[in-house]
Amino acid sequence: VIWQPVVDTANANTLSQTFTPPGGQTQISVTIIDENGCSASDQILVVARISRDVYIPNALNPESDIPDNRYVGIFADPDKVAGVTQFMIFDRWGNKVFERSEFPISLDLDTNVAWDGTFNGEDMSPGVFSYFAEVVFRDNVKQIYKGEIVLIR
Repeated sequence: VIWQPVVDTANANTLSQTFTPPGGQTQISVTIIDENGCSASDQILVVARISRDVYIPNALNPESDIPDNRYVGIFADPDKVAGVTQFMIFDRWGNKVFERSEFPISLDLDTNVAWDGTFNGEDMSPGVFSYFAEVVFRDNVKQIYKGEIVLIR
């Protein structure tokens, strides 16, 4: 039995291999040669889907009794996310009302990098806003997140 790539070297000549492919995709092939010299080969493309769990709330109420509902920020596991390259929020006319860049992710809401429903110190009117965020994961993959936020007062 010939595996390519060899993952479990202790069991390299067995009929089964257990492996965890790296992110993306990996081509696995096996060739089996019997005692008479006859061979058969096969291959498979293994595609790994990596969970990229990032949560950005879709609503905020700056007057809420619940402190976490007063802001919109980016929530993720800091063990998986290296940081945020850019986080921007736009009004319905495309005007940028909030921007933060180059900040780390923490388990707790960091109000310094979260939006509180204001622009230039003034309360924004209730409405729908769009956001754009670029998040960098620990494996150096960058992913874009886009969506809408409803501001309630």
